[in-house]
Amino acid sequence: MKARTILVIEDDPLNRKLVHALLTFGGYTVREASTAEEGLAAAKESPPDCVVMDIRLPGIDGLSATRALKSNPALRGIPVIALTAFAMSGDETRAIEAGCDAYITKPIESGQFLGTVQSLLSRAPSAEAGNGRVLIVDDEPAVTTVLSAQLRNAGWEPRQASSADEALRMAREDPPEVILMDVLMPGISGYEATRRLKQDPRTASVPVILLTGLSGIEDKLNGLNAGADEFLSKPVSVAELIVRLRTMVRLRRFEEELRLRAVPLAAVPLATVPSAAPVSPDALQGASAVAPPRPSPAQEPQKARVLVLQRGGTGDPSLADAVRDMGYQLELADPARLESADGRQGAADLIVLDEGLFNSEGLTVCKRLRSSESTSRTPIAVIGGRDDAEGRIRFLSAGVEDVLPPPVDPRELQVRVARLLRQKASLDQLQQRYETALLASNRDGLTGLFNHAYFKHLLDLEVKRSLRQRHPTSLLMMDIDGFKSLNDRLGHTGGDSILEEVGRRIRASVREIDIPARYGGEEFAVVLPYTGIDGAIVAAERIRAALASEHFLAGTPGTAVAVTASIGAASCPVHATRAEDLIITADSLLYRAKGEGKNRVCQPAGSKA
Repeated sequence: MKARTILVIEDDPLNRKLVHALLTFGGYTVREASTAEEGLAAAKESPPDCVVMDIRLPGIDGLSATRALKSNPALRGIPVIALTAFAMSGDETRAIEAGCDAYITKPIESGQFLGTVQSLLSRAPSAEAGNGRVLIVDDEPAVTTVLSAQLRNAGWEPRQASSADEALRMAREDPPEVILMDVLMPGISGYEATRRLKQDPRTASVPVILLTGLSGIEDKLNGLNAGADEFLSKPVSVAELIVRLRTMVRLRRFEEELRLRAVPLAAVPLATVPSAAPVSPDALQGASAVAPPRPSPAQEPQKARVLVLQRGGTGDPSLADAVRDMGYQLELADPARLESADGRQGAADLIVLDEGLFNSEGLTVCKRLRSSESTSRTPIAVIGGRDDAEGRIRFLSAGVEDVLPPPVDPRELQVRVARLLRQKASLDQLQQRYETALLASNRDGLTGLFNHAYFKHLLDLEVKRSLRQRHPTSLLMMDIDGFKSLNDRLGHTGGDSILEEVGRRIRASVREIDIPARYGGEEFAVVLPYTGIDGAIVAAERIRAALASEHFLAGTPGTAVAVTASIGAASCPVHATRAEDLIITADSLLYRAKGEGKNRVCQPAGSKA
């Protein structure tokens, strides 16, 4: 597989050499620049998969360069890792506000650094998709203007509404990816607006953050019970807000992809999964939807299991008591013995870290849980960070779903735990339906990829969603070069083994949200959500290189043969606004690639890769 490309912008030759060595060791292709101006030019000429940016650069500093990247529609979705040798209080906050996706201090710890790069690359949608569209609702123009400018600088697309009525209309006509809403406004309050949004199927899955001057526990409970995904009291750290927005948008996009691919199986019976309550139609409309009151544990088909991590059993007993009183299955564990816990953490539906772990040890535990296959999607909540915004940012950036500053009211804890468990139950069911789709008639039996009919169905849905939500979706059409002669020479068994290996290499070269399919015979296709033509060319080159870089073993006995592919790439809405037209365009470019010598990628004339 072709290595991902990292652009390192660092003026110190020794630091640049160290970062280059670490990234090369991690299997990445490295490009270098010694100034921000040089780095920005290199990124525009050939967008990298990730940027490692020193904060203190001669001329344009690293934060200004990050803002320039995030203001460019073609580059704003590229993850940026900020580096600094002189960490000062507030630096991490300023880096996040400028649009950086991660912050690392020198001297660099190799494991943390490579883990951060891998994590960002695994979840980055594409340069063109950007961070997301945010609807800001507040009756104070100064608030919406300032917040819009701050989010825009960090690569977001803000829209403004001055009342709840206007926000409801805008959200129903063109749903944003997240809503930031004040509570106290003339007319409809933020509480009531949230309740209506969550009851409307068109907007039920849109995350809502209530951003208000109210701070009492009753105010917070009113907001959370109305269906808000978060309740933040002003003043709010913009950096913390940005990290929370990223988490919510990433989760929503993943959920949408699962739901879209599970649509044909809507009538398939679903197995029971652990949850805070039976999953309702509201909950299936979105992980943030309002669920009915939780029944007593005796009524539940299977009680959810909550794992509470406390160091040496010395944690706050009230946390365990509160979880136990909610009726869930409770288990306590010491993080130091987590690896030997007989796989228990993998079976948990929710993991909660006690306040005593709001430190570097707890952060390491969270990163380990997120990197483990068994717990990568288990929601994590952390107690801590009452007066430590940068600490909360670090935990949220590590993939934690919720950080609750102490003291935590048991009623608030119950609402938040129930919300996280509903979210997991909804995603588990969607994942199950998606996996059932892979094992049913939607899958090609030889390659394991989606089959022709299901591919066309998913492409049509993606194109319509792309036009509705105004983000790009691209299509790759590819054909194995000279496959007929290979099949004639190696026999059908040998030809089948080549097609099977092609499918495996394509799957290994694309993201989890991408849609690889066998179009027919030796022709394959990949749908790339949230990806414009620049990102599509990068993905196509990665697939082409993965096929051509290593010989295939086929026939009896195994014969090493070279296999290449010609690929055509097109993007919606730039090159077509109908699924069928997108196929025709990409297919014609595929044949142009064959005519120009094969083993290459072609895009429409005038497109800039």
